[in-house]
Amino acid sequence: MELAATENGPSKLNRSYDRSVIRLNSLSLDWYLSRRMDATVWRFSGEETTTTDEALRMFIRGIKSPEKVQKLEIICEKCPLITDVGLNAIGENLKRFAALKNLQIEFPDCANITNQGIKAINQGLKKLNSLISININFSACDRITNENLKEMNQSLKKLTLLQDLDLSFISCSLITDEGLKNISKNLKRFLSLKSISLDFSGCEITDEGLEGLNKNIKTLTSLKGIGADFSYCRAITDEGLKSLSQGIKSLSFLESIKIVFCGCMHLTDEGIKFLNESLKQFNTTLKSLNLDFYSCEELTDEGLKVVSEDLKLFGLLKHLNLDFSYRRKITNEALKALGENLKTLSALKSLSLKFKGCSGYTDSDLKTLSQDLATLTFVEDLTLEFGLIKGITNEVLKNIGQDLQKLTSLQSLALCFSG
Repeated sequence: MELAATENGPSKLNRSYDRSVIRLNSLSLDWYLSRRMDATVWRFSGEETTTTDEALRMFIRGIKSPEKVQKLEIICEKCPLITDVGLNAIGENLKRFAALKNLQIEFPDCANITNQGIKAINQGLKKLNSLISININFSACDRITNENLKEMNQSLKKLTLLQDLDLSFISCSLITDEGLKNISKNLKRFLSLKSISLDFSGCEITDEGLEGLNKNIKTLTSLKGIGADFSYCRAITDEGLKSLSQGIKSLSFLESIKIVFCGCMHLTDEGIKFLNESLKQFNTTLKSLNLDFYSCEELTDEGLKVVSEDLKLFGLLKHLNLDFSYRRKITNEALKALGENLKTLSALKSLSLKFKGCSGYTDSDLKTLSQDLATLTFVEDLTLEFGLIKGITNEVLKNIGQDLQKLTSLQSLALCFSG
């Protein structure tokens, strides 16, 4: 177990945590807590095999002056000894943190958490009217239900100051369209919301759930960043992506967009066209774009070309990630369109292109692409992933290397050629 307290106000979240943190056993926990009376930031990071309900209870109850705490992070991943008892202790004590502004509660893959534990957390959330940022992650906790999300929605709707909302329920198999609609219903209340991220990958979500989401995100006029991950929700079709695209199109000032539909087997180029049309209106604001359609096998060259040809519109774009791995074919025409439009992005600092498991292009096509990339002199981070290319020569690899050497700002480079 790692605990960290910062006495000089909120600090930027760091998943690695401070290496100087004391390793604590239960006996020393009270002593540690007593020495951190004035801390405004508290972190609890649980280890897989040693973190217990009692450790959580001691931590949350032992914090001195909780009314002064502004940031609270509790993260326990794959902790089999954590049960609803631990979550009850957290839920019961959250009301003591009246000044809390940032809350992060993550219990991914904690197999013994049930809907009763989530209910306790939901009850605690009702008392935190000062929250501006909340991150909740109960991924792979497969006893969470749609009813839990309905209760969470009721708790969240009172947080009228909320600016950042991040919810993850990856592979929660009991969550369906009803759950997504439950959590979406009161989004219109968050008039100050600037960023929203929803991860329901691996849940039982269909086009119906995305239609419900569409109806509610339209009202978020202050939104600057949106993230939506519905990977491996295999019933989603172009109609679902169209619904999400319509919701995005109704927004005004998006600077960051992340759309992930890995493994959605029924998506076609038509869905990509709907999405692309919704993106074009952000040509004067968009700074970060992440489109991930890994293993969407029905997509063809046409979808990639549609996205590529409009990249030139986004003159402010600094971060771009395109993943079209493991689909049918990418031809030289698609790569040519991609390269020609990428070289117009003079503000780009981070670029990731992933086309693993794809065929249809040659080593000379890659050479042409690398020549276009060589013009991106401000790029600091570059990732290129391609499938195995039959007959690729050392000479071509050498030429690609020479082109990439022209990227004088480059700090990080990752190249991959594999199936």
